[in-house]
Amino acid sequence: MKKMIVFVFVIIAFNGCATMNFNEAKIENKPQQIYIEAGKAEIMSATKKVFALEGFQISVIDEEAGIISTAPKLLNLTENDCDCGTSFGLPYIKDKRTRTWLSLNAIIEDGSLILKANIKGQYLENDLIQGVEMECVSTGNYEAKLIEKIKNLLNN
Repeated sequence: MKKMIVFVFVIIAFNGCATMNFNEAKIENKPQQIYIEAGKAEIMSATKKVFALEGFQISVIDEEAGIISTAPKLLNLTENDCDCGTSFGLPYIKDKRTRTWLSLNAIIEDGSLILKANIKGQYLENDLIQGVEMECVSTGNYEAKLIEKIKNLLNN
């Protein structure tokens, strides 16, 4: 009986260590904004094309308001793309067992595009004891790549 109590205590202690040492992302989540010499309709069209070519499922399009939103897409993001926090000082995103889902929001006006990424992360997806769900913060690199593709499409 004493061995069982000690065993349960050890399991609880290790479980507490894994979840209590989670530190959230340290960077601020900022949308990326660019100014483009193009009208709202042209920017909307180019943005929809790039999102579709990148494999995003567009879930909301409001042409009048200039808003496009996508459904979350499973991507293998790196520490260059986002910050998902740390455990014991080690970034979760560097662990290959961390999965990330990215959705995009675009706000489009005449001559302007604002692009924001929303990233959800999950460490050890099917592990009920040590699994962690987290809000990740984009570094802006992924959005910058998409913006460059949108600008290239508008210039052709």
